[in-house]
Amino acid sequence: MKKEKTTDIAANLIKDGDTIYLDSGSTCSILFKKILGKKITIYTSNTDIFSVSGEILAEVIILGGKFNPMNSSLSGSLTENLLKNLYFNKSFLGANGIDEKLGVTTPTIEEANKKRLVEEHSDQVYLVCDSSKFHNLSNVKAFDLKDVAIVSDKTDDKISEKVSLIVK
Repeated sequence: MKKEKTTDIAANLIKDGDTIYLDSGSTCSILFKKILGKKITIYTSNTDIFSVSGEILAEVIILGGKFNPMNSSLSGSLTENLLKNLYFNKSFLGANGIDEKLGVTTPTIEEANKKRLVEEHSDQVYLVCDSSKFHNLSNVKAFDLKDVAIVSDKTDDKISEKVSLIVK
């Protein structure tokens, strides 16, 4: 239920004509299915999209890279080289941990590097995650919270002091 609410909010932020990056992870996979009927361009490294079929209005571009079956993601130097030449007006990123002091964290260096590049190449960055990620840490810092908004199922006082928190 948390992820459904979170992805409903995020889907409403995406408008026809947008060029977005959609990250890997279970919440972003749910969001992907909700936005396929929009006239948008989606760049992604999320391999869960291979299970989607049917009518799709969105243009979907899959970035290459090394496959990580633990999070259904492509990452590594190939992915990073592609991202260096791409720009997005909105990006929707997942996180394994969000800490008000340490920022966004993820399990691997490759995932952290990918998220950092996307954050640097996006006009607007949204972290799409349920509240269970708040005050958790993973192994590697991806970036600070300063230039992102968090889309989540509920508010958190400490996190909302550092970042815009979108909850409805």
